[in-house]
Order: sequence, then structure tokens, then C-alpha cells
Amino acid sequence: MDDLVQFLHDRYGESDEVKRQLLDEHPNVNDGSCGTCVDGRWGYPTHGGSSPQPYPCRTLRLLALAYVSHSDYQDNWRP
Repeated sequence: MDDLVQFLHDRYGESDEVKRQLLDEHPNVNDGSCGTCVDGRWGYPTHGGSSPQPYPCRTLRLLALAYVSHSDYQDNWRP
């Protein structure tokens, strides 16, 4: 599991199952891109036109911003 996804999983409690499912919707595929943001589950890439989004994608980076003051937050996760 990627460091950023693990970090977010650790922040989300048991009651945040929907948030955990959102993390699972943005997997790291073999080429280092986000599986969702490359596929465009809705028929088009979801972030940034037709270019695949590098992993971790903007969605995961934005979710992590809520924890920017946490000691384990890494600056390279900023969107």
C-alpha cells in the first residue's frame, strides 16, 4: 500500500468506511498512475483532460490536506 493511502487509512476510523472505499477507488497501477484517473470510470479521465494522473492522484492529495499539520504528513503529498 502506498504511503499516502496508508496514512489516510490510519486517519480514518472504523466509522469512515465510505472514505476508505474512496481510497480503494484510486489504486496505484503498475505504471505509477492512478487507476481511476486513467480509466475515467465515467467514460473520460476524471482529472486533467486526457493525461493520466500520476499516483498519488490529486483526489488523494486533496483528501490528505485535512491532515497537513500531522507529524506524519509529507510535503511531497501537497496538491
